[in-house]
Amino acid sequence: MYQYTMAQWLLCFYIYSFIGWCWESLYVSFMKKRWVNRGFIRGPFLPIYGSGALMMLIVSEPFQDNIPLTFVAGMIGATALELATGAVMEALFRVRYWDYSKKKLNYKGYICLSSSLAWGAFTILMTRFIHKPVDTLLMWLPPLPALVLAAVFTVLVGTDFVLSFVGALNLKNMLDRVERIKEDIAGMQRRLDAMVAFTDPRADMEARINEAREKMRVLFESRKKLHRGRILGNPTMVSRKYQNALEDIREFIRESKKK
Repeated sequence: MYQYTMAQWLLCFYIYSFIGWCWESLYVSFMKKRWVNRGFIRGPFLPIYGSGALMMLIVSEPFQDNIPLTFVAGMIGATALELATGAVMEALFRVRYWDYSKKKLNYKGYICLSSSLAWGAFTILMTRFIHKPVDTLLMWLPPLPALVLAAVFTVLVGTDFVLSFVGALNLKNMLDRVERIKEDIAGMQRRLDAMVAFTDPRADMEARINEAREKMRVLFESRKKLHRGRILGNPTMVSRKYQNALEDIREFIRESKKK
């Protein structure tokens, strides 16, 4: 078993969270042909990678001399973590920050075979190559500097996480409000279509529809800065309950960037 102190484990978590952020941001930016700051939090850390790395190290440690078992242990451990994290985040925020629904052999969009195989391959790379210099760094750091660094990063990342958590809840509330406004507009539009022969009621209904649309525009404008980074930084974000509202917000942010 890795003989790390709590401070060393925390630093290990932050190191791999940073490496994961670099990988994801560069990969997604290359695919989208624009810079994308990936992640749930706004700083250069992806906690799912840090958690996944620690999971891989712990579950594969008994099989260090057996590559196939290292692969299987890492694949199962990291996949279980990805499934649990995805399900909990969607339950809390009604939004998926990643979605494998279009991938073959996926389970509810949270996990898929190709991702699980990649986790297994990463586990072998980590235990054989990547973690060796990280381990050397952790063992080289004296206890006091390691403790100070771990404390500083914990405060910074913890604060970022709390703010991002509140922001994600605000986004959920905004999506709910937008969805309700859209339902009201759709209902009024249906009634308006039935008022072909009634001029005055039609004018009144059209005014109410325009008022509802203006209310939605003002809502978008007031929360644009708050949610722009979160939405643009997660281009694969989807919502089974609020997908139409999410697409409306995306379109509004894209249009506002052109102005």
